[in-house]
Amino acid sequence: MAEGETTAWAPVELSTLPNDLLDRIALPLLLPLQPAALVSLASTCAGFERLLRPRLRQLELLHRKAGALCARARSSCAEFHCARQVVWNNCKLSESDCKQLERILTSQPLPHLQLLWLTFTQIGDVGCALLSGALACHATPNLTTLTLYHNGIGPTGCEALAAALGSGAVPNLLNMNLGHNPIGDDGCVALSGALGSLHQLTTLGVHNDGIGSRGIRTLGAALTKGCCPHLRELYLAGNPCAQGTLRSIEEICRRRGFSSDLLALQEFQNSQVSETELW
Repeated sequence: MAEGETTAWAPVELSTLPNDLLDRIALPLLLPLQPAALVSLASTCAGFERLLRPRLRQLELLHRKAGALCARARSSCAEFHCARQVVWNNCKLSESDCKQLERILTSQPLPHLQLLWLTFTQIGDVGCALLSGALACHATPNLTTLTLYHNGIGPTGCEALAAALGSGAVPNLLNMNLGHNPIGDDGCVALSGALGSLHQLTTLGVHNDGIGSRGIRTLGAALTKGCCPHLRELYLAGNPCAQGTLRSIEEICRRRGFSSDLLALQEFQNSQVSETELW
């Protein structure tokens, strides 16, 4: 084409647009928390609305499910998208709920979210894996507090979480509480491997997690290597490991500047914690 020439685009019948092209237009706008964009696009002309009708029906269902999930966190869809804190406390979340949460987070990152609090939700390994997959997509880049206390998360779920944490997807994380989850030695070993990516972490709770001496020794080795340089509080009470192992890791923490009352081997008092408190 010679310089200065323009292309004359021929009009195209909407009905001739291939489905894959329509999906390339519609799928980025299939946002459960913010359905207005696709609705506005479809309303530009009657022909376009007819073509996008299947996606509009899909979006309506997603938005309704998202609204129900947000309501259980005492929030609307609009509030959820801008939230700094999201709390599900003593509220069972099914596998379907967790899939919905994953869809929300992967389609619409929450850049303002600082605190994600799920306690007594019974999400288990499957729910934790779904949540971890969303975190790995950098859905919550400014998250500072992650509380997954008493959720029935085992080794498999913890391994998925460790993979997300180890990817560097939550670089600003300060506080993490995984207490009262049966993650065991395997879960603790996986988590220890991710600590090198948690440069800002100051508080870690893995109390009453069924962790034996192998897991605790691995955790101690990670701390000895200098992981989590800002860590100041480590909670390990209630784990079935040898007292000698506990004394060893306590000594490691003291050498790194922990005071004994901070390590304390005492349990968090999270069962009665206020939702407005971090810990």
